[in-house]
Amino acid sequence: MEKGNNRVTGKYYSKFKSWESEREYRLILSLGGDMAIQLPIERIKRLLLGCNISDANICGLLSIIKDDKHLREIKVSKVETKKNSLQTKDLDLAIMLEKYNDLIRLF
Repeated sequence: MEKGNNRVTGKYYSKFKSWESEREYRLILSLGGDMAIQLPIERIKRLLLGCNISDANICGLLSIIKDDKHLREIKVSKVETKKNSLQTKDLDLAIMLEKYNDLIRLF
């Protein structure tokens, strides 16, 4: 973090120029150790999966989403690479839950 101007820099806060129009907020808060941060669930509007997310991480997220009425209604998208650029693809949560159903039970 640069001192004096309240601006945080670094790899977690930078974006590709092609994504500059996205209205996105990135929140990274280090409390030290393994402390969890409580965020009101109704504040979550969209779940954006990175282009390299593993099936294990998708299953972990779906295991949380499947039992929460509000989370089942949020928009889910995945980043994909296309012709040297990044694009988002909207996903159908019901189809994802069905596809990963057997693996979700392991979480």
